[in-house]
Amino acid sequence: MDIETKQSVWTVIDGTNGVTIYPDEISILEAIEDHGFDGIYSIEVENGWAARYTTPKFLDCTEWVGVFQDEESAINTIEDMYSEG
Repeated sequence: MDIETKQSVWTVIDGTNGVTIYPDEISILEAIEDHGFDGIYSIEVENGWAARYTTPKFLDCTEWVGVFQDEESAINTIEDMYSEG
């Protein structure tokens, strides 16, 4: 799997199912609908970097991890989250 990074304006939704982030091409309303209306604690908009693992030529990918001030922090965090050690 490859690491994909993205700098964007992110919608950050915190709720009973944890924190989920959505890039700016997904509207806030679409993000709320995807996350679910029940159990939302907060919704914030942040500018920065996020990362995820993706498989080229396939639709499989992890959730975005972020939001960070720089690309290196996003990469280091996702590597740490999915390391096997």
